[in-house]
Amino acid sequence: MACADVVKSLITEKKCNDMFDKRLQSLWTAVQKQATTYKSLSDTRKLVHDYFKELHELLVVEEHKLVSPVTQQMDEAQVSINNMVDEIGDISELFNLSTQVNNNNQEADNDDHKAEQDVTIIQSCTTVKEYIDKTCTPSTKDMVTCSDYQLLNQLNEGVQRIKCMPECPVIDQVVKVKLQADGLNTIRRQLQLTYTLINADVVAKKTINRKVDGQPKEQPRVEADLVFLYSPSICALFDPRTGVSREFINVNQIAISRKCAVYAKGHIYIFGMSILSTQCVLHRFSIATRQWTTQQVGEIQVAGKETPKACFDGDSTIYLVGSFKNGAVTIGYALLVLNIDTLQPDVVQRKFTSIFDLNRIESLYYYNYYLYALTTNKVTFKRRLWSINCNNRGDTRSMEFDVGVQQNSAAYDGNGKMYFYDQTGIIEYNLGTQDNQIYPHYQLLQLDTMLYFSNINNVLLNGALVRCPDRQVDHDHLSCLVRVPIGL
Repeated sequence: MACADVVKSLITEKKCNDMFDKRLQSLWTAVQKQATTYKSLSDTRKLVHDYFKELHELLVVEEHKLVSPVTQQMDEAQVSINNMVDEIGDISELFNLSTQVNNNNQEADNDDHKAEQDVTIIQSCTTVKEYIDKTCTPSTKDMVTCSDYQLLNQLNEGVQRIKCMPECPVIDQVVKVKLQADGLNTIRRQLQLTYTLINADVVAKKTINRKVDGQPKEQPRVEADLVFLYSPSICALFDPRTGVSREFINVNQIAISRKCAVYAKGHIYIFGMSILSTQCVLHRFSIATRQWTTQQVGEIQVAGKETPKACFDGDSTIYLVGSFKNGAVTIGYALLVLNIDTLQPDVVQRKFTSIFDLNRIESLYYYNYYLYALTTNKVTFKRRLWSINCNNRGDTRSMEFDVGVQQNSAAYDGNGKMYFYDQTGIIEYNLGTQDNQIYPHYQLLQLDTMLYFSNINNVLLNGALVRCPDRQVDHDHLSCLVRVPIGL
Protein backbone atom coordinates (compact mmCIF):
# COMPACT_ATOMS: atom_id res chain seq x y z
CA MET A 1 0.00 0.00 0.00
CA ALA A 2 2.89 2.33 0.75
CA CYS A 3 4.17 1.80 -2.83
CA ALA A 4 0.74 2.66 -4.19
CA ASP A 5 0.68 5.80 -2.10
CA VAL A 6 4.05 6.85 -3.57
CA VAL A 7 2.77 6.30 -7.12
CA LYS A 8 -0.39 8.28 -6.35
CA SER A 9 1.76 11.08 -4.95
CA LEU A 10 3.92 11.15 -8.07
CA ILE A 11 0.81 11.16 -10.27
CA THR A 12 -0.62 14.05 -8.30
CA GLU A 13 2.66 15.98 -8.67
CA LYS A 14 2.94 14.93 -12.33
CA LYS A 15 6.38 13.37 -11.79
CA CYS A 16 8.07 10.03 -12.60
CA ASN A 17 10.32 7.90 -10.49
CA ASP A 18 13.97 7.51 -11.55
CA MET A 19 13.47 4.42 -13.73
CA PHE A 20 10.59 5.86 -15.75
CA ASP A 21 12.20 9.29 -15.87
CA LYS A 22 15.37 7.77 -17.42
CA ARG A 23 13.27 5.73 -19.82
CA LEU A 24 11.32 8.83 -20.80
CA GLN A 25 14.51 10.77 -21.52
CA SER A 26 15.90 7.81 -23.47
CA LEU A 27 12.76 7.60 -25.56
CA TRP A 28 12.84 11.33 -26.17
CA THR A 29 16.49 11.23 -27.31
CA ALA A 30 15.82 8.25 -29.57
CA VAL A 31 12.67 9.72 -31.10
CA GLN A 32 14.51 13.00 -31.78
CA LYS A 33 17.22 11.09 -33.65
CA GLN A 34 14.63 9.09 -35.54
CA ALA A 35 12.77 12.29 -36.47
CA THR A 36 16.05 13.74 -37.76
CA THR A 37 16.60 10.55 -39.75
CA TYR A 38 13.10 10.71 -41.19
CA LYS A 39 13.53 14.37 -42.15
CA SER A 40 16.86 13.55 -43.82
CA LEU A 41 15.29 10.67 -45.74
CA SER A 42 12.36 12.87 -46.72
CA ASP A 43 14.77 15.51 -48.02
CA THR A 44 16.67 12.81 -49.92
CA ARG A 45 13.46 11.51 -51.50
CA LYS A 46 12.51 15.06 -52.53
CA LEU A 47 15.99 15.58 -53.95
CA VAL A 48 15.66 12.42 -56.04
CA HIS A 49 12.13 13.38 -57.12
CA ASP A 50 13.21 16.90 -58.14
CA TYR A 51 16.27 15.49 -59.92
CA PHE A 52 14.23 13.13 -62.09
CA LYS A 53 11.45 15.70 -62.53
CA GLU A 54 14.00 18.06 -64.03
CA LEU A 55 15.34 15.20 -66.14
CA HIS A 56 11.79 14.36 -67.31
CA GLU A 57 11.14 17.99 -68.27
CA LEU A 58 14.41 18.03 -70.17
CA LEU A 59 13.42 14.85 -72.03
CA VAL A 60 10.01 16.31 -72.90
CA VAL A 61 11.68 19.39 -74.38
CA GLU A 62 14.11 17.26 -76.40
CA GLU A 63 11.26 15.02 -77.57
CA HIS A 64 9.29 18.08 -78.71
CA LYS A 65 12.30 19.32 -80.70
CA LEU A 66 12.33 16.07 -82.66
CA VAL A 67 8.58 15.40 -82.90
CA SER A 68 7.48 18.94 -83.83
CA PRO A 69 8.84 19.03 -87.41
CA VAL A 70 7.68 15.45 -87.96
CA THR A 71 4.15 16.33 -86.80
CA GLN A 72 4.13 19.43 -89.03
CA GLN A 73 4.93 17.34 -92.11
CA MET A 74 2.33 14.75 -91.07
CA ASP A 75 -0.31 17.51 -90.96
CA GLU A 76 0.76 18.75 -94.39
CA ALA A 77 0.64 15.20 -95.77
CA GLN A 78 -2.81 14.65 -94.26
CA VAL A 79 -4.21 17.81 -95.90
CA SER A 80 -2.72 16.71 -99.21
CA ILE A 81 -4.20 13.20 -98.84
CA ASN A 82 -7.65 14.62 -98.00
CA ASN A 83 -7.63 16.88 -101.07
CA MET A 84 -6.54 14.09 -103.41
CA VAL A 85 -9.04 11.61 -101.91
CA ASP A 86 -11.83 14.18 -102.39
CA GLU A 87 -10.78 14.66 -106.00
CA ILE A 88 -10.71 10.91 -106.61
CA GLY A 89 -14.20 10.70 -105.13
CA ASP A 90 -15.47 13.53 -107.35
CA ILE A 91 -14.06 11.91 -110.51
CA SER A 92 -15.51 8.57 -109.48
CA GLU A 93 -18.92 10.11 -108.94
CA LEU A 94 -18.75 12.06 -112.21
CA PHE A 95 -18.08 9.00 -114.32
CA ASN A 96 -19.77 6.50 -112.03
CA LEU A 97 -16.56 4.42 -111.71
CA SER A 98 -17.41 2.54 -108.53
CA THR A 99 -18.93 -0.90 -109.05
CA GLN A 100 -19.31 -2.12 -105.44
CA VAL A 101 -21.22 -1.03 -102.40
CA ASN A 102 -18.65 -0.60 -99.57
CA ASN A 103 -18.66 0.01 -95.83
CA ASN A 104 -15.48 2.09 -95.58
CA ASN A 105 -17.16 5.47 -95.17
CA GLN A 106 -17.63 5.19 -91.41
CA GLU A 107 -16.92 8.29 -89.37
CA ALA A 108 -13.54 8.25 -87.61
CA ASP A 109 -13.16 9.23 -83.96
CA ASN A 110 -10.73 12.04 -84.76
CA ASP A 111 -8.61 13.46 -87.56
CA ASP A 112 -5.56 11.38 -86.62
CA HIS A 113 -7.62 8.19 -86.64
CA LYS A 114 -9.18 9.14 -90.01
CA ALA A 115 -5.74 9.82 -91.48
CA GLU A 116 -4.49 6.43 -90.27
CA GLN A 117 -7.58 4.74 -91.78
CA ASP A 118 -7.05 6.50 -95.12
CA VAL A 119 -3.34 5.58 -95.20
CA THR A 120 -4.11 1.96 -94.32
CA ILE A 121 -6.68 1.64 -97.13
CA ILE A 122 -4.44 3.42 -99.68
CA GLN A 123 -1.49 1.14 -98.90
CA SER A 124 -3.71 -1.95 -99.12
CA CYS A 125 -4.71 -1.16 -102.74
CA THR A 126 -2.51 -1.70 -105.77
CA THR A 127 -4.64 0.23 -108.33
CA VAL A 128 -6.85 3.28 -108.26
CA LYS A 129 -9.73 1.11 -109.48
CA GLU A 130 -9.36 -1.11 -106.40
CA TYR A 131 -9.25 1.96 -104.17
CA ILE A 132 -12.39 3.44 -105.76
CA ASP A 133 -14.29 0.18 -105.31
CA LYS A 134 -13.26 0.13 -101.63
CA THR A 135 -14.02 3.71 -100.74
CA CYS A 136 -16.45 5.23 -103.24
CA THR A 137 -20.13 4.36 -103.55
CA PRO A 138 -21.77 4.01 -106.98
CA SER A 139 -23.22 7.26 -108.32
CA THR A 140 -26.95 7.80 -107.77
CA LYS A 141 -27.31 10.24 -110.66
CA ASP A 142 -30.24 9.59 -112.98
CA MET A 143 -28.94 10.32 -116.46
CA VAL A 144 -32.50 10.96 -117.61
CA THR A 145 -33.26 13.68 -115.05
CA CYS A 146 -29.70 15.10 -114.84
CA SER A 147 -29.58 18.23 -117.02
CA ASP A 148 -26.78 18.90 -119.47
CA TYR A 149 -25.92 22.07 -117.48
CA GLN A 150 -25.37 20.10 -114.26
CA LEU A 151 -23.29 17.50 -116.03
CA LEU A 152 -21.10 20.04 -117.85
CA ASN A 153 -20.71 22.10 -114.66
CA GLN A 154 -19.36 19.08 -112.76
CA LEU A 155 -17.03 18.32 -115.67
CA ASN A 156 -15.78 21.93 -115.79
CA GLU A 157 -15.07 21.93 -112.04
CA GLY A 158 -12.92 18.83 -112.47
CA VAL A 159 -11.05 20.35 -115.42
CA GLN A 160 -10.37 23.60 -113.56
CA ARG A 161 -9.02 21.67 -110.55
CA ILE A 162 -6.62 19.81 -112.84
CA LYS A 163 -5.48 23.05 -114.52
CA CYS A 164 -4.92 24.81 -111.17
CA MET A 165 -2.83 21.96 -109.81
CA PRO A 166 -1.49 19.84 -112.68
CA GLU A 167 1.08 18.16 -110.42
CA CYS A 168 -0.14 16.24 -107.41
CA PRO A 169 1.43 17.89 -104.32
CA VAL A 170 3.84 15.67 -102.41
CA ILE A 171 6.49 16.33 -99.77
CA ASP A 172 9.85 15.89 -101.49
CA GLN A 173 12.17 16.12 -98.47
CA VAL A 174 10.82 14.06 -95.63
CA VAL A 175 12.14 14.76 -92.14
CA LYS A 176 13.90 11.77 -90.64
CA VAL A 177 15.38 11.23 -87.21
CA LYS A 178 18.59 9.27 -86.96
CA LEU A 179 18.91 7.44 -83.63
CA GLN A 180 22.10 5.69 -82.59
CA ALA A 181 21.66 1.95 -82.31
CA ASP A 182 23.15 1.88 -78.81
CA GLY A 183 22.07 5.40 -77.94
CA LEU A 184 19.68 4.53 -75.11
CA ASN A 185 22.21 2.20 -73.51
CA THR A 186 24.85 4.96 -73.69
CA ILE A 187 22.47 7.47 -72.11
CA ARG A 188 21.50 4.94 -69.45
CA ARG A 189 25.14 4.35 -68.56
CA GLN A 190 25.86 8.08 -68.42
CA LEU A 191 22.76 8.65 -66.28
CA GLN A 192 23.72 5.88 -63.85
CA LEU A 193 27.05 7.59 -63.30
CA THR A 194 25.27 10.68 -61.94
CA TYR A 195 23.88 8.92 -58.88
CA THR A 196 24.70 6.11 -56.48
CA LEU A 197 22.76 4.80 -53.51
CA ILE A 198 25.23 4.62 -50.61
CA ASN A 199 25.17 4.81 -46.83
CA ALA A 200 25.64 8.24 -45.31
CA ASP A 201 28.51 7.08 -43.07
CA VAL A 202 30.73 6.00 -45.95
CA VAL A 203 30.32 8.84 -48.43
CA ALA A 204 33.19 11.17 -49.18
CA LYS A 205 32.13 14.77 -48.79
CA LYS A 206 33.72 17.91 -50.15
CA THR A 207 32.54 21.50 -49.98
CA ILE A 208 31.26 23.44 -52.95
CA ASN A 209 29.67 26.88 -53.15
CA ARG A 210 26.15 27.43 -54.39
CA LYS A 211 24.11 30.61 -54.43
CA VAL A 212 20.82 30.69 -52.57
CA ASP A 213 18.81 33.90 -52.89
CA GLY A 214 21.88 35.54 -54.39
CA GLN A 215 24.09 34.60 -51.44
CA PRO A 216 26.80 31.91 -51.47
CA LYS A 217 25.92 28.89 -49.38
CA GLU A 218 28.13 25.93 -48.61
CA GLN A 219 26.64 22.52 -49.34
CA PRO A 220 28.18 19.07 -49.24
CA ARG A 221 29.39 17.63 -52.52
CA VAL A 222 28.90 13.88 -52.43
CA GLU A 223 31.13 11.65 -54.50
CA ALA A 224 31.39 7.91 -55.04
CA ASP A 225 34.62 5.99 -55.53
CA LEU A 226 34.74 3.51 -58.40
CA VAL A 227 37.58 1.40 -59.77
CA PHE A 228 38.54 1.78 -63.42
CA LEU A 229 39.68 -1.62 -64.66
CA TYR A 230 41.64 -1.61 -67.90
CA SER A 231 42.33 -4.40 -70.35
CA PRO A 232 43.25 -4.18 -74.04
CA SER A 233 39.75 -5.10 -75.27
CA ILE A 234 37.29 -4.33 -72.45
CA CYS A 235 37.30 -1.67 -69.74
CA ALA A 236 34.97 -1.48 -66.76
CA LEU A 237 33.86 0.76 -63.89
CA PHE A 238 33.46 -1.34 -60.75
CA ASP A 239 31.53 -0.23 -57.66
CA PRO A 240 32.85 -2.23 -54.67
CA ARG A 241 29.89 -1.17 -52.51
CA THR A 242 27.33 -2.82 -54.77
CA GLY A 243 29.49 -5.33 -56.61
CA VAL A 244 28.20 -3.96 -59.94
CA SER A 245 30.67 -3.79 -62.82
CA ARG A 246 29.69 -1.76 -65.89
CA GLU A 247 31.71 -3.01 -68.82
CA PHE A 248 32.24 -1.30 -72.15
CA ILE A 249 34.21 -2.31 -75.22
CA ASN A 250 37.53 -0.55 -75.66
CA VAL A 251 36.92 0.33 -79.32
CA ASN A 252 40.05 2.43 -79.81
CA GLN A 253 42.64 0.09 -78.38
CA ILE A 254 45.53 1.94 -76.82
CA ALA A 255 48.48 1.47 -79.16
CA ILE A 256 51.19 2.46 -76.67
CA SER A 257 53.61 0.70 -74.37
CA ARG A 258 55.08 1.64 -70.97
CA LYS A 259 51.71 2.98 -69.89
CA CYS A 260 50.63 4.77 -66.72
CA ALA A 261 47.15 5.97 -65.73
CA VAL A 262 45.84 8.79 -63.55
CA TYR A 263 42.34 10.14 -62.87
CA ALA A 264 41.56 13.88 -62.93
CA LYS A 265 38.17 15.63 -62.90
CA GLY A 266 35.97 13.22 -64.84
CA HIS A 267 38.67 11.88 -67.14
CA ILE A 268 41.22 9.09 -67.08
CA TYR A 269 44.56 10.02 -68.60
CA ILE A 270 46.77 7.24 -69.95
CA PHE A 271 50.31 8.21 -70.93
CA GLY A 272 52.81 6.04 -72.74
CA MET A 273 55.15 5.54 -75.64
CA SER A 274 53.78 4.99 -79.14
CA ILE A 275 54.47 1.47 -80.39
CA LEU A 276 55.41 2.99 -83.77
CA SER A 277 57.90 5.51 -82.36
CA THR A 278 59.21 6.91 -79.08
CA GLN A 279 56.64 9.74 -79.12
CA CYS A 280 54.86 10.33 -75.80
CA VAL A 281 51.13 9.85 -76.42
CA LEU A 282 48.11 10.74 -74.28
CA HIS A 283 44.85 8.78 -74.41
CA ARG A 284 42.06 10.53 -72.48
CA PHE A 285 38.86 8.72 -71.51
CA SER A 286 35.70 10.61 -70.51
CA ILE A 287 33.74 8.97 -67.69
CA ALA A 288 30.55 10.77 -68.77
CA THR A 289 30.57 10.02 -72.51
CA ARG A 290 32.70 6.82 -72.50
CA GLN A 291 34.68 8.28 -75.41
CA TRP A 292 38.44 8.19 -76.02
CA THR A 293 40.52 11.02 -77.47
CA THR A 294 44.17 10.72 -78.46
CA GLN A 295 46.94 13.26 -78.98
CA GLN A 296 50.70 13.63 -78.84
CA VAL A 297 52.24 15.29 -75.78
CA GLY A 298 54.02 18.14 -77.56
CA GLU A 299 57.43 17.12 -78.87
CA ILE A 300 58.11 14.93 -75.84
CA GLN A 301 59.48 11.44 -76.42
CA VAL A 302 59.91 8.62 -73.93
CA ALA A 303 63.55 7.66 -73.37
CA GLY A 304 65.12 4.69 -71.61
CA LYS A 305 63.33 1.49 -70.68
CA GLU A 306 61.32 2.63 -67.67
CA THR A 307 57.60 3.46 -67.51
CA PRO A 308 56.77 7.08 -66.50
CA LYS A 309 54.50 7.63 -63.50
CA ALA A 310 51.81 10.29 -63.12
CA CYS A 311 49.73 11.95 -60.40
CA PHE A 312 47.16 14.77 -60.16
CA ASP A 313 47.36 17.76 -57.80
CA GLY A 314 43.57 17.95 -57.35
CA ASP A 315 43.34 21.28 -59.17
CA SER A 316 44.48 21.54 -62.78
CA THR A 317 47.90 19.93 -63.11
CA ILE A 318 49.13 16.44 -63.87
CA TYR A 319 52.76 15.68 -63.03
CA LEU A 320 54.77 13.02 -64.84
CA VAL A 321 58.17 11.77 -63.75
CA GLY A 322 60.19 9.67 -66.15
CA SER A 323 63.01 9.60 -68.62
CA PHE A 324 62.21 11.85 -71.58
CA LYS A 325 63.59 13.43 -74.73
CA ASN A 326 62.53 16.88 -75.87
CA GLY A 327 62.89 16.72 -79.62
CA ALA A 328 66.40 15.43 -80.28
CA VAL A 329 67.71 16.42 -76.84
CA THR A 330 67.81 13.65 -74.24
CA ILE A 331 67.04 15.12 -70.82
CA GLY A 332 66.94 11.89 -68.80
CA TYR A 333 64.79 11.80 -65.68
CA ALA A 334 62.69 14.94 -65.58
CA LEU A 335 59.50 16.40 -64.19
CA LEU A 336 56.86 16.96 -66.86
CA VAL A 337 53.91 19.26 -66.09
CA LEU A 338 50.63 19.05 -68.02
CA ASN A 339 47.70 21.48 -67.65
CA ILE A 340 44.45 19.48 -68.00
CA ASP A 341 42.60 22.50 -69.42
CA THR A 342 45.04 23.23 -72.25
CA LEU A 343 46.77 19.82 -72.42
CA GLN A 344 50.00 21.68 -73.10
CA PRO A 345 53.14 20.12 -71.55
CA ASP A 346 56.01 21.92 -69.86
CA VAL A 347 59.33 20.21 -69.14
CA VAL A 348 60.56 21.40 -65.78
CA GLN A 349 64.33 21.78 -65.46
CA ARG A 350 65.55 18.61 -63.78
CA LYS A 351 67.28 18.77 -60.40
CA PHE A 352 67.19 15.04 -59.72
CA THR A 353 70.26 13.65 -57.99
CA SER A 354 72.45 11.14 -59.80
CA ILE A 355 71.34 8.47 -57.31
CA PHE A 356 67.72 8.97 -58.39
CA ASP A 357 68.67 7.90 -61.93
CA LEU A 358 69.64 4.48 -60.58
CA ASN A 359 66.06 3.79 -59.51
CA ARG A 360 62.86 2.67 -61.17
CA ILE A 361 59.71 4.59 -60.15
CA GLU A 362 56.85 2.45 -58.83
CA SER A 363 54.34 5.11 -57.77
CA LEU A 364 53.96 8.87 -57.60
CA TYR A 365 51.73 10.95 -55.28
CA TYR A 366 51.04 14.64 -54.68
CA TYR A 367 50.79 16.26 -51.24
CA ASN A 368 51.20 19.87 -50.11
CA TYR A 369 53.19 21.15 -53.14
CA TYR A 370 55.49 18.12 -53.12
CA LEU A 371 55.56 14.97 -55.18
CA TYR A 372 56.47 11.74 -53.43
CA ALA A 373 58.05 9.05 -55.59
CA LEU A 374 58.44 5.47 -54.37
CA THR A 375 61.34 3.85 -56.24
CA THR A 376 63.20 0.54 -56.47
CA ASN A 377 66.94 0.41 -57.02
CA LYS A 378 67.69 -1.33 -60.32
CA VAL A 379 70.63 -3.25 -58.81
CA THR A 380 69.95 -3.80 -55.11
CA PHE A 381 66.11 -3.73 -55.41
CA LYS A 382 66.00 -1.59 -52.26
CA ARG A 383 62.97 0.69 -52.07
CA ARG A 384 63.34 4.37 -51.32
CA LEU A 385 60.99 7.36 -50.97
CA TRP A 386 61.84 10.70 -52.58
CA SER A 387 60.34 14.17 -52.20
CA ILE A 388 60.19 16.36 -55.30
CA ASN A 389 59.58 20.09 -54.77
CA CYS A 390 57.03 21.29 -57.34
CA ASN A 391 57.79 24.95 -56.55
CA ASN A 392 61.57 24.58 -56.85
CA ARG A 393 61.81 23.24 -60.37
CA GLY A 394 61.85 19.60 -59.31
CA ASP A 395 64.44 19.69 -56.53
CA THR A 396 64.69 16.05 -55.35
CA ARG A 397 65.69 14.69 -51.95
CA SER A 398 65.74 11.23 -50.41
CA MET A 399 63.59 10.66 -47.30
CA GLU A 400 63.94 8.36 -44.34
CA PHE A 401 61.97 5.26 -45.29
CA ASP A 402 62.50 1.96 -43.51
CA VAL A 403 59.20 0.33 -44.45
CA GLY A 404 59.59 -3.05 -46.14
CA VAL A 405 56.97 -3.19 -48.90
CA GLN A 406 56.18 -5.33 -51.91
CA GLN A 407 56.22 -4.21 -55.53
CA ASN A 408 53.15 -2.23 -56.72
CA SER A 409 51.61 -2.50 -53.26
CA ALA A 410 51.13 1.22 -52.57
CA ALA A 411 47.86 3.16 -52.26
CA TYR A 412 47.25 6.79 -51.34
CA ASP A 413 44.39 8.51 -49.51
CA GLY A 414 44.99 11.96 -51.03
CA ASN A 415 45.61 13.47 -47.59
CA GLY A 416 49.27 12.76 -46.91
CA LYS A 417 49.12 9.09 -45.98
CA MET A 418 50.45 6.19 -48.02
CA TYR A 419 49.33 2.61 -47.45
CA PHE A 420 51.09 -0.63 -48.37
CA TYR A 421 49.68 -4.13 -48.51
CA ASP A 422 51.77 -7.16 -47.58
CA GLN A 423 51.35 -10.57 -45.96
CA THR A 424 51.24 -9.13 -42.43
CA GLY A 425 48.51 -6.59 -43.12
CA ILE A 426 48.37 -2.95 -44.20
CA ILE A 427 51.12 -0.47 -43.33
CA GLU A 428 50.20 3.21 -42.93
CA TYR A 429 52.95 5.74 -43.63
CA ASN A 430 52.49 9.42 -42.74
CA LEU A 431 54.29 11.68 -45.23
CA GLY A 432 54.22 14.60 -42.79
CA THR A 433 55.61 12.90 -39.67
CA GLN A 434 57.33 10.00 -41.52
CA ASP A 435 55.85 7.60 -38.94
CA ASN A 436 54.35 4.26 -39.82
CA GLN A 437 51.82 1.91 -38.24
CA ILE A 438 50.89 -1.68 -39.03
CA TYR A 439 47.30 -2.90 -39.13
CA PRO A 440 47.11 -6.71 -39.15
CA HIS A 441 44.64 -8.53 -41.41
CA TYR A 442 42.34 -9.35 -38.51
CA GLN A 443 42.08 -5.65 -37.53
CA LEU A 444 42.20 -3.59 -40.71
CA LEU A 445 41.62 0.13 -40.40
CA GLN A 446 38.42 1.91 -41.46
CA LEU A 447 38.80 5.06 -43.56
CA ASP A 448 36.44 7.68 -44.98
CA THR A 449 38.01 7.12 -48.40
CA MET A 450 38.54 3.95 -50.38
CA LEU A 451 41.99 2.55 -51.16
CA TYR A 452 42.89 0.47 -54.21
CA PHE A 453 45.87 -1.93 -54.17
CA SER A 454 46.77 -2.83 -57.74
CA ASN A 455 49.13 -5.67 -56.76
CA ILE A 456 46.24 -7.72 -55.33
CA ASN A 457 43.43 -6.01 -57.30
CA ASN A 458 41.56 -5.31 -54.04
CA VAL A 459 40.05 -2.23 -52.43
CA LEU A 460 39.97 -1.45 -48.73
CA LEU A 461 36.38 -0.57 -47.86
CA ASN A 462 34.87 -0.25 -44.38
CA GLY A 463 37.70 -2.18 -42.78
CA ALA A 464 37.60 -5.11 -45.22
CA LEU A 465 39.28 -6.03 -48.48
CA VAL A 466 36.94 -6.36 -51.48
CA ARG A 467 38.08 -8.22 -54.57
CA CYS A 468 37.70 -6.44 -57.91
CA PRO A 469 36.82 -8.37 -61.09
CA ASP A 470 39.85 -10.08 -62.60
CA ARG A 471 41.40 -8.15 -65.46
CA GLN A 472 42.63 -9.49 -68.73
CA VAL A 473 46.30 -9.15 -69.59
CA ASP A 474 47.44 -5.82 -68.13
CA HIS A 475 51.17 -5.79 -67.50
CA ASP A 476 51.21 -2.09 -66.65
CA HIS A 477 48.60 -2.23 -63.84
CA LEU A 478 46.63 0.60 -65.44
CA SER A 479 43.58 0.16 -63.24
CA CYS A 480 43.04 3.11 -60.91
CA LEU A 481 40.58 4.69 -58.50
CA VAL A 482 38.15 7.29 -59.87
CA ARG A 483 35.82 9.63 -58.03
CA VAL A 484 32.45 10.39 -59.62
CA PRO A 485 30.22 13.25 -58.37
CA ILE A 486 26.66 12.23 -57.45
CA GLY A 487 23.57 14.27 -58.24
CA LEU A 488 25.41 17.30 -59.65
